[in-house]
Amino acid sequence: MTGRNIISKELAESIRVCLGRKVKLTLKALVRYELKGDKTENRVLAFAACRLFVLTAKVPTRVDQHFHYLDIQALESKHPNQLVMTVCDRTYSYLTNGDEGNSHEIDQMLLTLASALKNIFPAVPLTHIIRKVEVEPCSRLRSIQDLEEAVGNSLGSFRSSSNNAIGACGGFSTQYMCMCDYHALPYREEVAWDVDNIYMAHDTRELYLHDFDYLEQK
Repeated sequence: MTGRNIISKELAESIRVCLGRKVKLTLKALVRYELKGDKTENRVLAFAACRLFVLTAKVPTRVDQHFHYLDIQALESKHPNQLVMTVCDRTYSYLTNGDEGNSHEIDQMLLTLASALKNIFPAVPLTHIIRKVEVEPCSRLRSIQDLEEAVGNSLGSFRSSSNNAIGACGGFSTQYMCMCDYHALPYREEVAWDVDNIYMAHDTRELYLHDFDYLEQK
């Protein structure tokens, strides 16, 4: 990794302060955001549990844009060092700072995004969430395909045994957190606790909304 790809300690700390301690990041990547013409500006892509933050690459940093993963309509990487995303009908293109022929950084971003979505929706294929995924050559998607196969095998084991690794109600709590973030609604820990503990203890597989009527009294 060259110096152009390294996020300084000062910038990393500024990102942590900007996003807050509650936001846990799985990957931070220094990129160049493509503007009109041949102009580019440095940015940091910060991948969280269900949202991508695009921050300025200077101290103090600030959030320039942020996208919920469910708003991503297309992912394209027809060049090893380029990632193009379509979000809410707008296109954003990012370039890595390393070797133009090396796809490792972009592939890592794609895998990080796919892993996050698979963690939220383990039974749903990536292409059912993001309608268009085009990567050339297609062999670069092998790690994502391996991930989906591994999760698929885990789901098969879950359905045929008492394995609770996915969580109560097919991973309800993670999906609940994701949808609260998506709709800008408050995340109620009581709901997640009830499903993770009471539903799990009674092997309940259906969600009853009236179980949460007590929340209206608070």
